[in-house]
Amino acid sequence: MKVLVIGGNSFIAQGIESYLSTQGIGLIRVERSVLDITDEVQIEQFCNNPLLPTYDAILFAQGINPSLSTKETTAEHLLAMLKVNIMGPVLLLKHLFPRMNPQGNVIFFSSVAAEKGSYDPGYAASKAAIQGMINSFANEFQTMRFNAIALGLVENSPVFNQMTPDFLQKHRDRMHQGTLVQLEHIAAVVNFLLTIEILNRSIIPLTSGFR
Repeated sequence: MKVLVIGGNSFIAQGIESYLSTQGIGLIRVERSVLDITDEVQIEQFCNNPLLPTYDAILFAQGINPSLSTKETTAEHLLAMLKVNIMGPVLLLKHLFPRMNPQGNVIFFSSVAAEKGSYDPGYAASKAAIQGMINSFANEFQTMRFNAIALGLVENSPVFNQMTPDFLQKHRDRMHQGTLVQLEHIAAVVNFLLTIEILNRSIIPLTSGFR
């Protein structure tokens, strides 16, 4: 199975690669230095490369962390959120679809913020839009599958490492028995989505019951 990973240098992409390799799943990680997901010209050039293989799946692991509250936000920040989480994936699939396995599938990372909200409304809104995006993809590309994983706070992630001890404890208090999401949990769910063919249009909560 050939899985294209967009945002290959991200914390999640690097963390789950070793786990998936033990399941016989090879990831083809594409870093931002190779492909800027917000640049359609780069996307088109990448997808037109005649040496590209036929991909069985795409894993969108690119990300942009929440950073600005409503009182701090700017039009530039809001547009950046949409470009990374929505515009980029739509444009990539537009150009890469001819190079995809017709029975392949696509996996996104959403967030608990899509349901609960975030101090950064642009981040929460762009993550919430993923549901409508995957349903639209599923309507158009009917032989393929489209799913997402909604993540809670992931231990040792960049967001985790930026939190003050007090703010981190507030998150722990809202998660089941104070348990944060682990990379191996994410890898196991990705493996599940790649191999269980009945799942489509699903948003799987991996949030440790965040409330």
